[in-house]
Amino acid sequence: PLNWDFLYVKDPTLESKPYEFGKLDDIILKVNKSNALFPGWWTFKAQSPNYLLHSNTKLLKQGEWTHTSFITGESTKIKTQVNYSSEIPTNVASTGVNLTIFDPEGQQWYSEVKSPLTNGSVFFSEIYFDALNTTGGQYEYTLFWSNGTALGGIKSNFVVNHQSEISMLKPDDAKIGLRTEGFVGDIIPVRIILTDPENNLSISDARVSYNWTGGSTYNFTEAAIGVYETILDTADLASRGLYEILISSSKLGFLESNLT
Repeated sequence: PLNWDFLYVKDPTLESKPYEFGKLDDIILKVNKSNALFPGWWTFKAQSPNYLLHSNTKLLKQGEWTHTSFITGESTKIKTQVNYSSEIPTNVASTGVNLTIFDPEGQQWYSEVKSPLTNGSVFFSEIYFDALNTTGGQYEYTLFWSNGTALGGIKSNFVVNHQSEISMLKPDDAKIGLRTEGFVGDIIPVRIILTDPENNLSISDARVSYNWTGGSTYNFTEAAIGVYETILDTADLASRGLYEILISSSKLGFLESNLT
């Protein structure tokens, strides 16, 4: 193809050989006979223009092709176009564009092949995000197209958000009323569990923080999957009284949760 740019030529011994032409719009690639010393298969590497572009690839949400973030109960469609510098390959409607979506754990979650319209546009089927068929996080997707002489491919992502919920595990007397008592100087262990109430799974690798004296913010440490711990040293407090602590969680793919 005239829009290929050859990068190297190797003879049957895999030794690179000089060549002429082979650039964009060249109709030939020439290797001198003096460099063709051995019979066998030659290797050519060329670069093709990318016929799939991020600017032509969009996700639908509530009638708008502008979104990359969703919550459970919503759906999307992905569209793209096989097009390079306003050039639509001939017979494009007889080819196929492959869509593959991977979940936040890197497992294949969805795949589909669609044929473009004659103008190169491709519209994939509607995809539904349910509480039980998704997990919160970033989903990667790839699009690939080829007609045998030209190529197109992109990699992108979108986010599916789930709810999150913080529950108190310790102190024991704070499980129900979210309140505990002690003396200035006491050490108070605090343990919470962070869960996804939409599918009852624990949420690991989140950032769980709390406010403390002097406007400082500290982080919990994850002790088990979804279980986070810290220790409150009441010696840090200036005097006795009622103190309010705000515990917050954050993680990509989950709506922020707070507990006071």
